[in-house]
Amino acid sequence: MRLGSYEWVDNTGGLLTTAERVHLLRGVAGELVIYVAHRVRAAWWRRRPAGDVVALRAPPASELSQRAQSASTYLQSERLAQHSMRSWLFGRELARRDKADQRSDWDEELFYVATLLHDVGLDKPVRGECFTKRSADAAAEVAIEASVSPGDTSRLRDVITNHITPGLEIRKGDDVLSVYLQRGTSVDVIGSRVTNLEVELVRSVCSAFPRGSFGDAVSQLWIEESVSVPEGRADFANPLGLLVWAARNAPLPP
Repeated sequence: MRLGSYEWVDNTGGLLTTAERVHLLRGVAGELVIYVAHRVRAAWWRRRPAGDVVALRAPPASELSQRAQSASTYLQSERLAQHSMRSWLFGRELARRDKADQRSDWDEELFYVATLLHDVGLDKPVRGECFTKRSADAAAEVAIEASVSPGDTSRLRDVITNHITPGLEIRKGDDVLSVYLQRGTSVDVIGSRVTNLEVELVRSVCSAFPRGSFGDAVSQLWIEESVSVPEGRADFANPLGLLVWAARNAPLPP
């Protein structure tokens, strides 16, 4: 049973053991180093003169994608739905730049669906249950309705439940879709890796899907999730409140 998988979340409620916490410390430390580096670079990155508006990538055209778009709209707040679209665009561009989308295990549709629905369980915390399980269940329901294979549906669940596990890396055997779901959401939530993207793209994404007061809103949701699952990954990824502070001060356009 792999830490972060749907099976693990389903069996444990997302609660970390002491050994698992120790195992994840390196991932948290690594992500903190990356965040600080990009936070420093963002000071000059944000001052670059405005360029042309960038044409944004179009979503995959399929029944599954359309069902995911509808579910994203009615299963979560507009604020989280906008976050999901920004995260998809950021994560997809990072994957393109890293050539991860050329891998044989890259799946365009599953990445889109996972990103759109990764947070649908965050709006309503449940005591003792990680929000990613509810998100994964909702995504699986959409996939089943679209006649997605059992194998891909299972993968979709795992991609979503694993995306908040600190320090995901392809070289460590983590699913490429989970890795770029995590990186796309991290760009939007705290600005980590944002300077790996062209500033014109970020401005265009935030213009099409405005952030507004997203930083404050997601910080509150993260705090509520940490209270509901006090020994879970959301709480563990927020040492001394640093993640919440970073979300409230993300170096992205409003």
